[in-house]
Amino acid sequence: MSKSRSKCKHKLKLVNLKLSLIIFFLWPGFYPVASASNDLVFRTYEPDYHIEGGKITSIAEDPHGFLLLGTQGGIYKFDGLQYTTLLFPDSLKHIEITTIFCRAKEMWLGLSNGYLLYYEQQTSVPGLLIDCKSSVTDIQTDNKNNLWVSTYGNGIFVYDVSGTTNNYVVKDGLPDNVLYALQPDSSGWIWAGTDAGLVRCRMNGKSVEFQSCKHKDLFPDLIIHALALDANNCLWIGFNEGGVICYDIENEQISSKVPACDIKNCVVSSLLVMKDDLWIATYNGSLYCYEPANELLNEYTGTDLNPLPARILKLCESRLGGFWITGDDKLTWTIGRDIEFFTSENGVKVGEIHTLLADSENNLWFCNENGLFRKSLRDNNNIASERVFTPKEFDNVFFTCLYEDAKGLIWIGTFDNGVIVLDPQTDQYHFYNESDGLSNNNILSIAGQGNEIWLSTFGGVTLATKNANEKINFERLEKKSGLGNNYIYQIYVAPDKRVWFATDGSGISYYENGKFEQLKDKRLINKAVYSLAQEKAGVLWFAVADEGVYRLQGDSLRQFGLVDGLGSLSVTSIAATENYILVVNNHRIDLIDTRTGEVIQTGENIDLHDIKAGLNALTTNKKGQFWIGMQRGYISLKYPEKIAQLKPILNLKNVLVNLRPIQFDKPIVLEHDQNYLSFDFTGIWYPRPGDMRFKVKLEGEDFDWYNTRDHFISYSNLSPGNYTLHLLDAGNSGSVSDSKISLSFTILSPFWKRWWFISASVIFILLLLRWYFHLRLKKLKRDQQILHEKIEFEYRNLRNQVNPHFLFNSFSTLIALIESDSIKAVSYVEKLSDYFRSILQYRDTELIPIIEEQQLLENYIFLQQKRYASSLCLLVNIPVEIQNSRIPPMTLQMLAENALKHNIATKNKPLILEVFMEGDYLVVANNLQPKNNPEVSTALGLKNISERYRLFAGKQIVVDKNPEKFVVKLPVIRNTDK
Repeated sequence: MSKSRSKCKHKLKLVNLKLSLIIFFLWPGFYPVASASNDLVFRTYEPDYHIEGGKITSIAEDPHGFLLLGTQGGIYKFDGLQYTTLLFPDSLKHIEITTIFCRAKEMWLGLSNGYLLYYEQQTSVPGLLIDCKSSVTDIQTDNKNNLWVSTYGNGIFVYDVSGTTNNYVVKDGLPDNVLYALQPDSSGWIWAGTDAGLVRCRMNGKSVEFQSCKHKDLFPDLIIHALALDANNCLWIGFNEGGVICYDIENEQISSKVPACDIKNCVVSSLLVMKDDLWIATYNGSLYCYEPANELLNEYTGTDLNPLPARILKLCESRLGGFWITGDDKLTWTIGRDIEFFTSENGVKVGEIHTLLADSENNLWFCNENGLFRKSLRDNNNIASERVFTPKEFDNVFFTCLYEDAKGLIWIGTFDNGVIVLDPQTDQYHFYNESDGLSNNNILSIAGQGNEIWLSTFGGVTLATKNANEKINFERLEKKSGLGNNYIYQIYVAPDKRVWFATDGSGISYYENGKFEQLKDKRLINKAVYSLAQEKAGVLWFAVADEGVYRLQGDSLRQFGLVDGLGSLSVTSIAATENYILVVNNHRIDLIDTRTGEVIQTGENIDLHDIKAGLNALTTNKKGQFWIGMQRGYISLKYPEKIAQLKPILNLKNVLVNLRPIQFDKPIVLEHDQNYLSFDFTGIWYPRPGDMRFKVKLEGEDFDWYNTRDHFISYSNLSPGNYTLHLLDAGNSGSVSDSKISLSFTILSPFWKRWWFISASVIFILLLLRWYFHLRLKKLKRDQQILHEKIEFEYRNLRNQVNPHFLFNSFSTLIALIESDSIKAVSYVEKLSDYFRSILQYRDTELIPIIEEQQLLENYIFLQQKRYASSLCLLVNIPVEIQNSRIPPMTLQMLAENALKHNIATKNKPLILEVFMEGDYLVVANNLQPKNNPEVSTALGLKNISERYRLFAGKQIVVDKNPEKFVVKLPVIRNTDK
């Protein structure tokens, strides 16, 4: 091994000091969530007094993500914060709930006394109760919607939920009536584990068909406690004492066995298939993960802060991702092997990790203060890593970086000792340093593509190439070559062969077409760049010291910092996945969605923080699995894309209107006085339930979104209108995820403000106005007609007053009386003057008393009798009680005049005029004796009388003419009539 030149020693001491300060700054101290070897992320809950008896007997998740807990005498719904008690029959308070089955809108409970209890998810009210006669051990459903129930001692119960067929209790055909587990497959079979082996069954018409498992004599045990089916149609079987095997249900043969280890002598309580892993739980509290692809079995024991239950009853997959582990008194949620800690191996602490490398042979290489180690990822986690070099050879060597070239050789960068090239097949290695052409013996980063290997040092960049004889040649490329800075933290070779350099104080340089170029952006001048990555679209991402992460897209440069949700500005390394940028800092791990720019606080969300990662201590393999070096070991991120997609599940638990709960699974339409609404909601996020934040907006009321940690909000005095409640998960950073709830409702206006009432009111008012104007017009017409009739009547009366015949006859009669009897002449003149005075008096009067009309008639008849003598006779018989009733003036006189005009009045045939009452009519009648030469009748008199009665009294007169009499009946207008 060549030594460093003496003239560079002083410079190297300064360089060493600088690097030491950087490492010290980046690794200040570490308190991981998990401290045991190969630990997972666990979150343990202890219900204690929150549930009946504090003992859990069964578990399931409903379609909304709530965890359902069965106990002795109770059923509870858990959202990470609250245990909500569901209704349970008082008569069953001493009975254990042994199994819970959920689907769509229903929930079934199996009880230890053999009862099967049905619930509707929406109401959570128990309904149908079925007696299976023996303790229920499992509930499943087939592809025909039949419910299959296994019992401990009474065989299988088959229940048709649709009710189209009968229900069955089946014992014949089973190898044993004691059953523990059921598992449906895609072809409609139900596999059952019994006390005497494996059997499959299905509905065949109206009967149940059974087929016993072949080769059961090859099973390690006949008592089967647990079943699970994977995506390859392989049935995993957990036994009482025989461990776990895989049974190929299509070929009906055992395909593999899980390595026995400690499982063989333990009762397997539950099996769960999660993606590529099989999880195994035992009644003695052990938890295992088996990788069928690598045939690896790993055991997990929990952590000091989050211990596993002492007795594991059930594993239950979670809609959030990961799964639940439940025992008598504990609930533990884990994300599974998506995130895994490696802090010790067989009791020996891994220590501070400087760098890691996942090679093409499925090995993980890592360096710590004790040297270089290689761990086969094909071995289980209990097998310790292999130390590559002996301590004597590399006692004072500090390893800084690792790289695998196209030939599978491992390049190992050191501090002050150049680079080591190791052949992992033969364990042969060779040192290269400044004497071989390196720019400097302090190597910070190694990267390459094909036959070109780039090494960054504190003295510039060195390009290593291999000739035909596999000899390595080194070319120094320093600041004077256009590099910009000799201190390079990381080299990144892009797929387009452009080589990027993260410099200490000169921003970013790149090498292309044989020359160096600088990224010319004033924001990057004098910046220290730690790490580089490039997404698939060619967009460059880089971490700047104490400034977070930048994205360079074309000419656009965007910074991501604390305000965007990053956990820290001190980013130590970044890497690109399919759709995300993995950001590692001193405190936690974040993911940036390259499609939306959203920062997902992965470490904060799953309680993974204070990881204290090293500078560029990050590696990945072709499968997309990442490993991150920490001060006390390393972390494995198996599926970063899957972790990024973990989102809280939002649920609207209750809607209250005027403090009364309502159903909200149908359109909500409320009356105007139902305007005080409350919303009870929850965000299910089991890793950190107390840190949930929400963004709320009531569209139609709120002008903008507002953040809240509350799980209950109210709105009062809402105006009529359409509203939509929007509820979003705001995340720990305040950025909005795609978890959301929207609920629309309508508050109706008061009926007097609704369109139909307003329209009806407008129509009614228009009709009322129309009716009013119609009546007004009618009254005007009537008044006009009355005025016309009155004028006509006055004209007619005036004409009568000045009628020459009437005056001539009256004066002739007066002359005759003066010559024969002066006393009678005087009386005649008085009557005549009274008559004409009355005509003038009543000219402007519409109605007069009947008694006055009678006097007017008598005066008229008196005047006429002086002419006709006994040939004209008047008979009046009007009761006293109606004499004050009303009558149009001159009515009786006109009828008397009409009788004289059309009838003969002689001594032999006197004209008799009668006036009397008949019912409600005043009758005027005369004997009918028409003249030989009748005068032409205009009928104006009767017409005038008829119209005046119609207008003034709203009544009609009656005219009756027979051979003997002419009769006119006048309705009596009483004073009470309008």
